Amino acid sequence: MTIYPPPQLTIDKPEKYVYLFGRELMPSSIPFIIGGITIDITAFDEQFTIQKALIVIDEDLKYRGISPPYQWQWNEKTWGIKTICVKAYDTSGNSAEKDIKILIFNI
Repeated sequence: MTIYPPPQLTIDKPEKYVYLFGRELMPSSIPFIIGGITIDITAFDEQFTIQKALIVIDEDLKYRGISPPYQWQWNEKTWGIKTICVKAYDTSGNSAEKDIKILIFNI
């Protein structure tokens, strides 16, 4: 039985910066977002096709993509500490998952 590696997955945005309406202002210990932002992820698999990529905010599915670019414009009115979880699934049945905590104020 051949075991294949899971997809490669990164959260490209947000990173550890202060963001004002999606623009990076300065480094921060955690992503601090003021206003809306586009969440960007990269999902890649060397041997198989990415079947789907997901963006989940506090266990609420916000985005399901089947081809790049994998991105979602977050413009909802919200504030506080949130968890962004991203997932990627390939056609071999493997998956990868990453999450980050962010602080957001979009009122």
